[in-house]
Amino acid sequence: MTTAVQPKAGVAAGPASRLAPGADLWGVEPLLCAMVALVLPLVLYLTGLSALNRSFYPGLAFVAAGILQARRSPWYLGLCIWLFAASPLVRRMTDYALGFEPASTVLLAPYLACLWAGVAGLGYCLGPRPRYAGAFMLMLGCILFGFGVAVFSGRMLSGAVETLKWAVGPLLALHVIAQPALRPAFRRVVVLAFVAAGLAMALYGVAQFLRPTVWDTEWVANMRQIGMTSAGTPEPFGIRVFATMHSAGSLGAFLMAAMLFALALPVTLALPSLLPVMLTIGLCQYRAIWAGTLLAIGCVALAGPVRERGRILVTAVAVVLSLGALSTVPEIEFTLGERLRSLTELRSDASGEERLQQYERLLDQNDGLLLGAGLGTGGGSQVEEAGAGPGYIDGGLLMSVVALGVVAATFYFVALGLVVLRVFGLVRQLPGEGFLYAAIVLGWVVQLPFGAVHIGEQGIPAWLAIGLALAGGRRSG
Repeated sequence: MTTAVQPKAGVAAGPASRLAPGADLWGVEPLLCAMVALVLPLVLYLTGLSALNRSFYPGLAFVAAGILQARRSPWYLGLCIWLFAASPLVRRMTDYALGFEPASTVLLAPYLACLWAGVAGLGYCLGPRPRYAGAFMLMLGCILFGFGVAVFSGRMLSGAVETLKWAVGPLLALHVIAQPALRPAFRRVVVLAFVAAGLAMALYGVAQFLRPTVWDTEWVANMRQIGMTSAGTPEPFGIRVFATMHSAGSLGAFLMAAMLFALALPVTLALPSLLPVMLTIGLCQYRAIWAGTLLAIGCVALAGPVRERGRILVTAVAVVLSLGALSTVPEIEFTLGERLRSLTELRSDASGEERLQQYERLLDQNDGLLLGAGLGTGGGSQVEEAGAGPGYIDGGLLMSVVALGVVAATFYFVALGLVVLRVFGLVRQLPGEGFLYAAIVLGWVVQLPFGAVHIGEQGIPAWLAIGLALAGGRRSG
């Protein structure tokens, strides 16, 4: 098991002082995580055994995660992070070899791995005087209520899958909170896993925009055929970059966390990491991520220790250099220029107008909103058929009301709000790191009206930041 390096008494452990270059990244456990998340599936693809990925890959992820969790290894979190980052790529390569599947079992791998977090997390909640557990139990209770409505409506399988997406984030946070003694090791692994994955995804994303692979272009073409056009067009300079992940929003969430956690590294490592990450955040063309990233940087600048605020200059340099690199490619300059102009022309922006109409339609729709349609309605895309909503929706707040109902959704967001406020309140009690957690959570919360960022892979960075902050609160309390 990876052991934490304890700071000397009376010395605040700043981000840079706790993370030696390359520490814990080349041990047996991180190599096992890399093998399970990406290397073995790639070997199966290259040897013509892609069919095994649809059954073997989720099972392998579940078993490997169980072993790491039983060993109380902090790299259990690293495996979960890398599975979320790699499984969509494995899915696309498998689909390219075997044929497109709209619902792929490959994507279950990270969620099955995250289920093991419930062993420590729920055990903690049921133990004596579990601090912070009340809000999480309330959120999980609301999620179970949504699953119950889905079962009553005859959607047990789809409801179970959607319940996994809602529950894994709180369970991962509880996994960290339940083991405060391991928090320094958890923190080190989370930082290294996000920065390593972010750098790899950023480089892949730039290449994807310039010259997408055949499995990426075929997947985009297949998604367009079933009506999902948000990934762009399957051609060079036409893809809205999603790199190895499932969507531009998911990629942006992971890259925002990677950018902030890179501030915990020495400047000589932070700057080379930040350049491609910031470049790819731009190529995601996801305005809510842009806004969240800017707010997160501002949070670090205002709440971070004086010695850390200088690192914001590093981020600013990375932004300037990245924009300079973008402007050298005419196609990139044109694509991002059009997206930036839409920020000042919101009334003529199709996606922004559609989101406004979703809220307007909800106000006119009263039937079924008290109890909701239940989970498993495809993220809101089928709620009109379920008799409880305004057709396709993607806003996080709106989708939650439609799925859980007004009452359960209110309880859910009250509990979530209490947790978020507690994270902000712990900034001063966690010198050298609390500001990073607050920045990640702030950049996450502001996106809730525009996307379901509290569900699935998009919420994983923030839920882990919440867990690390509250675990620190348990130790300091």
